[in-house]
Amino acid sequence: MWAISRVAPEWYISFATFSAGKILEMKHRHQKVGIDLGIKTFATLSDPNTFETPSSIKRAKIKLGLIQWRNSNKVLGNCRTGIETSKNAVKYYQKLRKKHLYIANVREDFLQKTTTLLAKTYQHILVEDLNVFRLDG
Repeated sequence: MWAISRVAPEWYISFATFSAGKILEMKHRHQKVGIDLGIKTFATLSDPNTFETPSSIKRAKIKLGLIQWRNSNKVLGNCRTGIETSKNAVKYYQKLRKKHLYIANVREDFLQKTTTLLAKTYQHILVEDLNVFRLDG
């Protein structure tokens, strides 16, 4: 089974193999941990460890906002009224796609590394689940 996909300006091909080797049993260093997801830090554990959001995501979001602000007055086109998209707007869309792809890739990489580290280190993981809502009036 295989699939071809296009994300931003890049093409990807993925395929699956169905023969897999035996998975070895994991030896955990710690038994239990509680995780609190936060606003200032990505996650705080019940032991003194914390996970900070990568600074590259913060910088990329600032650059994304700058790209969007600089290009707010481009002629983006409209099919209904027959207005053509300008060449600079097409370049802008390509830059925008690349920046969104970069942010998504960095975020996914960070989450993969964090969850793998937690799974290899702790045997039982508890996540705090809060329903935060706002009352008006």
